[in-house]
This record gives sequence, structure tokens and C-alpha cells, in this order.
Amino acid sequence: MKLSRRTALLLTLTLTAGCGSSGGVTTPTGVRFTLDWPDTTRALPLVAKSVRVQIKQGTKLLVERLYLAGPDSEEQLTDLPFATALTLVASAYTTTDGTGTVVASASIPFSTLKGKLEPVTLTLASVITRIETQLTKGETGLTLSAIARDSAGSAVLTDPTQWQWQLSDPTLGTLTPTGSTASFVERGFGIAQLTATEKESGKTGTLTRPVCVGEPSKTAPTQGRYTLGGPLSSILGLGDGRFAFVHGTVLACIDSNGTLVWQRSLPSSGAQLTALPGGFLAVVTSAGLRIHSSETGSFYWESTGSGAPGNATATAIFQQKTVAVTNEPYLEARAMTSGDLLWSKSLATQTLVWADSTRLINLDRAAGLYAVFQSTLGSLTWSTSVPAQSQFVGLRTSGTPPLMLSYSPGELRAILLANGAKLWSVAASGEQVVLTPDQGKVLAFGETYCASYDAATGTPLWSKTGLRQVCGTLPSGDLLVLPTVDDPTCQPIQALRASDGTVLWSNYLPYTPLPNERFLAVRVGSQVAVTLSKAATYTTAPLYLLDTTTGQYLWGTTVFGGGSPGLAAPVGSAGALALQSATGSSELLVLH
Repeated sequence: MKLSRRTALLLTLTLTAGCGSSGGVTTPTGVRFTLDWPDTTRALPLVAKSVRVQIKQGTKLLVERLYLAGPDSEEQLTDLPFATALTLVASAYTTTDGTGTVVASASIPFSTLKGKLEPVTLTLASVITRIETQLTKGETGLTLSAIARDSAGSAVLTDPTQWQWQLSDPTLGTLTPTGSTASFVERGFGIAQLTATEKESGKTGTLTRPVCVGEPSKTAPTQGRYTLGGPLSSILGLGDGRFAFVHGTVLACIDSNGTLVWQRSLPSSGAQLTALPGGFLAVVTSAGLRIHSSETGSFYWESTGSGAPGNATATAIFQQKTVAVTNEPYLEARAMTSGDLLWSKSLATQTLVWADSTRLINLDRAAGLYAVFQSTLGSLTWSTSVPAQSQFVGLRTSGTPPLMLSYSPGELRAILLANGAKLWSVAASGEQVVLTPDQGKVLAFGETYCASYDAATGTPLWSKTGLRQVCGTLPSGDLLVLPTVDDPTCQPIQALRASDGTVLWSNYLPYTPLPNERFLAVRVGSQVAVTLSKAATYTTAPLYLLDTTTGQYLWGTTVFGGGSPGLAAPVGSAGALALQSATGSSELLVLH
């Protein structure tokens, strides 16, 4: 049976039709064909062991013969109807009894014509319609396998010599083919496309595999370094390329090159640092609240009122002259430069969640009570009850009517800022709930999902599941970077448009987090910094810089990842990033 190197079985048919004679010999009505079987040095399909040939008239089977692989021979099928349109069907099998899965087949119409010989060639095409590729991971590496399937999904037996494997980028590893399987040893960083081709059918199957062995080779950004004199307890960006921070009993400020701008001694160690509009810094130490200039570090005053020392915190400034202070058990307003007390309110619990030139909002989470005070006089505007353990989400003042968003486990609600009445509530869940910077959307983050709600109406907008430990990942403008779960070796991430959930780009990071690690993403200018916060007091974590538009990997390094999320996350200031280096408590690293 003659084979093509490209496809399959060829039947050379000689048709003879009837009742004619030559030299007194009558030519029978029928078909004659030659079976040319390939030897072991020929291709396609070497796995064929038999061919079933059928002659049909419409759906009626007239003649059927089974031919086994063997020496070349000339065969004929006679006693066919005269001058009738017939169909010859040929199917090749891997068995000797013509059963099982067909590996090649074809059919061709013909007619028996009186006294005329008509040669016909029939090509048996491969029945393979697709190639399925699979990957398994063992102790010694990765194994790829390819399975040829027909239109019904059945596996088709193939010859091992008729497989070809290709790797899209040879720098990503070594591919060693063995028939329909191949071993793959990864190296480098990138997206590898591994393609298997079954040459008889010409069909291919491609498997896309992220390769994360080592770090991408990229140019490091400009780096500044500053040596710390004690444990870092707080750091923030001042918005002009400078960074203020507290380490030990020192309040300091550095520029984007890591150069010291100023530093001031504190009477005791600091735990919290807040930037206030107008060029002020509020520092909470174990002795109380201190106000400093963010420009020069100059000291203005320290809280001394009737509140307990160490419990005072400056939440915000309003009218650039007055600072709101929670000084247990009091809520206070003090003059910014002198610290003079302007008014004071005694409250059971002081948690000031908002302060501006119009209102101060205090939340007693245990009692489930919001209280709104007029900023300049301290008079109570309204109070309203909410479920216990509620959390303040934010204010939506850009629309009508102005709203306050509050979240309690299982519920997101909107409260009218004018009088404290509930406008609407919707079912919602999340470990972290935030308002987008444009005040248009509320994002609820769970362990493995993120959902978006319209901030004006509470209408659910979109949701994303299949995520990995997203708490700590916050929107940067309209960009939301989320880790997903679909690969055990590299960490896939996606950038979503926070307003509508559209996927902007996808990429992989060469690190998969452990259960006690959380992703942190911070956008600064044209870059997104992604790192991890770990539970351990001191440990290292990877940091990756990505392009915000394309997700392209720009650079990676190892940084401090222990302690609170606020200390592990990079802090932005006018295009620069500041974070603790891998040496932990001894050094600040500034990238720009």
C-alpha cells in the first residue's frame, strides 16, 4: 500500500467496466487497485496494519474486504453493478483485524463504464483533528506529552518518529524530545511556548508556560541609601521627593537620593507619623503628641492636656490653623502652631475617622455609634447607630447627596452626611473595604476575591474570583494590581481598571507567596512596586518594579518584608520609592 510522506495511504485504482471483449476475453465489471505497503524506512502511517475497503451504492454496502499489511499486491473487486454511481471507502487501522481507532481514511465516488479502463488515485488522509498537550512536574523536571485526537475526541495511535517539538525561545530552557513526549529543563525568566507537531497530519498543539527561574536581567534604577540608627517605626512620603520617618528616638527627613535633609531628637521612641497639610508633621511618641515642621523639622508643641500621655493622636488639620486631636478620653481641637486648646469633648471611645474644615467624625466601633461634630465649635451635628464593629469606608462628597460609606460584616451602607439617615444598604463581604480615589466605587477585598460597588447607589458592578491573598492591595488611581491563582511555579498577576474591572495587562512574578504572606502594591508615577508583607518580625521579601501601562518587568531586588504591612510596603513621593532594604532595621533604600 503506497504512502505519502505528507498524509497517508494511497490506493491506485484501475476501474474496468463491462461486457466488452478483446481477443475473446470478457472484461469483468469492477475495480482493480494495487496495494503498496511501506517498509520500515518509509513514513506515514507506519502504525497501519490493515486497510478495510468498502464499495457502497448510496448507503448500501455492496462489497467489503480487509487487507493486511504485507507484500505489495494487485487486488480487484468484481461483480459490481454496471454503469452505476458507486463510492469506494478505505480506512486504515493499527490492528490486523480492522477494528479499533481509524488512523487514516478517505472515500471517492466512481462509476463502472462499459469497456473502459479508468485509473483513480485515492489518498487516505489522517483522521487527527487536534493535538492535546499536557505538562507534568516530577522530581527531576518537567515532562511534556502530546496526544493526537480525532473529531470524536478519541486518541489516535501515532508513530513516534513523526513528532516534532519546538521551543519558542531557546534561552528559556532545554527541550529534549522523545517521540510524543519531551523533557523540559527551565532557565531564565519569560513566557515559553512549547509546540508539538504530528507530521503526518500537520496538526500542532501549543502549551504556554511561564518560566521563572532566577530574575530577569534588567537595568537597576538609580538608588539612594540611608543608614538607620535604630528600628524603623514609621515612614511616609511628603509628596515632593522627600521622605520623613521615625527610627528609634530620631525624627528624620531624606531626599530621593537618600541624603539627609534634617533630623530631630525625640524624648522617647515614636510609633506613628502623620503628614498634615500646611507643612506639619504629627509624631505620636510614648510621651504624647508632638507637632513638627515638615520643611525644617522644627518643634512646635507637645500635648499636655488632661488626656493620658501616649494616647494622643493627630488625625487631620482643618483650615490650616487647627488640628483635631484624640486625647483619651477627649476629642480636642488645638491651635496648630501653639497647641492651645480651642475646645474639648469627653467621649467614651475616641476613634476620629475623618476631619476637615466642616466636620469631625468619631466612630465608637464597640458600641456601633457615629458622632459628627462641627469643626470650629465642636458642637454635635448628629449621631447614628450602626452594627457593632463597623468600619469607616470614606466620604463621597463629589456627588449629590453627599454620603458617608460604612461597612459591617455582611453589609455596606450609605449614610446621608446632612443628617445621619441611612440612604441604602447592600449585602457585601470582605476583609478590607476601601473607597476608590475618585469616590466613585467601593472595593471589597476578601481572601480570594474582589468585588466593586457603585458608591452612589450600592449597585454591584463587577467581581473577580480566583485571587491569592489580596488584602493589602489597594487601588492606585484607577489601577488595581491583583495576584491570581493558576500556576504553582510563578505568581500570575493582573492589572484591572478599578472603575469597571477590565483587565489591562497580565504578567508573572518569579515568586509564589506562602499562606502567611500578603501582597502589597504601590503605584508611583509610571511604575508599580509589588512586594510582600510577612508575618515574621524580621525576614526578607522580593520587590518587583513593573511598568504601569504594559506590566513589563523593569527590575527586581530583595527588601525587608517583616513587621507591619505599612513598613514592608514601599512608600512613594514624587516618583521615588523608599523602603527598607534586605538588611532590615539598618538601611533605607530609595529608588527613582
